[in-house]
Amino acid sequence: MGFTSSTFNLLEVSPLGFFIILTDLETRLRSFRQKMKDMNQWLRRVRNRVKLKDWWHVLAQKLVGHYQYYGLSGNFKGLQSYYTHTVRLAFKWINRRSQKRSYNWQQFNRFLSFNPLPKPKIYHLTYTLFNRRGCASEEPDEGKPQVRFCEGAHSYLGANTPIGGGL
Repeated sequence: MGFTSSTFNLLEVSPLGFFIILTDLETRLRSFRQKMKDMNQWLRRVRNRVKLKDWWHVLAQKLVGHYQYYGLSGNFKGLQSYYTHTVRLAFKWINRRSQKRSYNWQQFNRFLSFNPLPKPKIYHLTYTLFNRRGCASEEPDEGKPQVRFCEGAHSYLGANTPIGGGL
């Protein structure tokens, strides 16, 4: 079929009984730690070199880029964790710009309400919970795990599947 062992890491079953293929793109612990280290280094370097209002927009773009790359179905928890850790790191490095503390948490939350960072969002649906037109389940019996093979332009797997859109 053209799938290698590096293409898929795990195969899980959803609460509704569908198979879920977890890919390499999902946030794994090692890559999450590295991303947090990279964000920490970037925030430390940029905190005094550029004004806050300028680098805050770049931080928002970095978050959106992370969400777009890692925003797969089933990875919302990883995206939420990345957002929370990034906000904490931003608070830490904003307060280390001088000897005087810039914000306490209450002031920082007020700053966030006026200058919000993008919230985590799923950008890539790797499986669907509803029966779509043109999708046929492999095992039509209720209660058994089902795999959906979708044909046509509405398929979320369209670009990564062989000619014809099916797996």
